Amino acid sequence: MLARGLPVEPEFDYRDDSALKRHPDYRAAKEGDKGAAVRLVRDLVTPESLDASRKLGPGVLFVPVHAEEASGRNKIPAMLALAHAQAAGARVVSEIVQTNHAFHTGAGPMERIMNRAEFTGKVEPGQCYVLVDDVTTMGSTLADLAGYIRRNGGEVEGARLLVNAARGVKIAPEPKIIKELEARHGQALREIIHIDAGQLTGPESQYLIGFRTTDELRNRVAKAGLERDARLRSKILSGRSPGVGAVREEPTKSEARLDQAVKTAITSIQRTAASRGQTFNAENLQQMEKMVRERFERDPKAVQKVLQKAQQAERPVAIKEPPQKQRDGPER
Repeated sequence: MLARGLPVEPEFDYRDDSALKRHPDYRAAKEGDKGAAVRLVRDLVTPESLDASRKLGPGVLFVPVHAEEASGRNKIPAMLALAHAQAAGARVVSEIVQTNHAFHTGAGPMERIMNRAEFTGKVEPGQCYVLVDDVTTMGSTLADLAGYIRRNGGEVEGARLLVNAARGVKIAPEPKIIKELEARHGQALREIIHIDAGQLTGPESQYLIGFRTTDELRNRVAKAGLERDARLRSKILSGRSPGVGAVREEPTKSEARLDQAVKTAITSIQRTAASRGQTFNAENLQQMEKMVRERFERDPKAVQKVLQKAQQAERPVAIKEPPQKQRDGPER
């Protein structure tokens, strides 16, 4: 198994983000105001965490997580990294950057596990790095950054946070849990989520060990995919493309109507199957959604028809696709 998680627990200032969010410069700092981020860090970073960095000395490099928020580039990690680097007499490196937007804000545990952060940039072989972020809930982004640095020849000394919001679980995983998780779901994790058990953080592994069977895990992954799609489309409907900016109104409405029609049709099919004592597994559900979506994309009139019938009925109606499939019921 691959080693990805942090080797030691992060140093942090707070256990919850209430003080952070109450700070008058919080919103501006999250939206990319460097001055606001400097003032926020100056007010909130504690002497104890700076002392921990001071003990590291000048031989380490501090690397902040460059996070793109929906409203702009979050400057808090960079300014926090600068404060710790100054305490240690060390440097901050900005060459390593995140290349994708994982959209973890507002996401549930499975969404966070499924959608990993990816990085690019020069890593100095043999150099020790200290990772810096403002808040972590499951440690996913920090662990992904640590993995990138290690794969490219660097070493990870630790991490610095303003807020460690992991509840009752250490960010570094317990070997016993990882071993049990590998035995129970190892193959499924590689096939479904494309990750090894040994690459998970403590909160991630604790969450996944709660699934008793592989079918439970598969079904939750499928559900999380649908939840993510709905959550991101909701952001679009609010008038903003996540992390990008305003979008055109008409395509957004069309996409929303298509999604609503697909959801209505799938819900109706599931209810019909349930009334017959039948259920769909995650693979069947994904295949069905794909089939329904493709049909609606070919025939926009079908979208209108389904939505009109749904408005007239007390419950969503099934699409008429083809009759013999409805009579036979879903495959097991």
